[in-house]
Amino acid sequence: MAGIFNDPDLMTQDGNDTIDNADEFVTEIRGLESSILHLVSIWKGPAAESFSRSANEKLKELSHFADVLSLRGDNITKGAKIMGSTEDYLESLGSNIYRV
Repeated sequence: MAGIFNDPDLMTQDGNDTIDNADEFVTEIRGLESSILHLVSIWKGPAAESFSRSANEKLKELSHFADVLSLRGDNITKGAKIMGSTEDYLESLGSNIYRV
């Protein structure tokens, strides 16, 4: 039976990559928001207002996703830290088993 193996250092890197991706996503959202504001500034009428409302709703959803993504990355790095310290603790216990 195979065991579960996780590398805390690799998990930390994955968590940091996830946070970096969330930050990059936020930058893209801001660019999209700027483009929408520019479009709505030159486009007038009921269709523009409807588009603006719909786009703002989607931007809120995308921002929420970016927040969740960043939180997940943070949780991965915290989990990696806990895993690393637990492995260190268990290793120290194991090394003391045969000491007399």
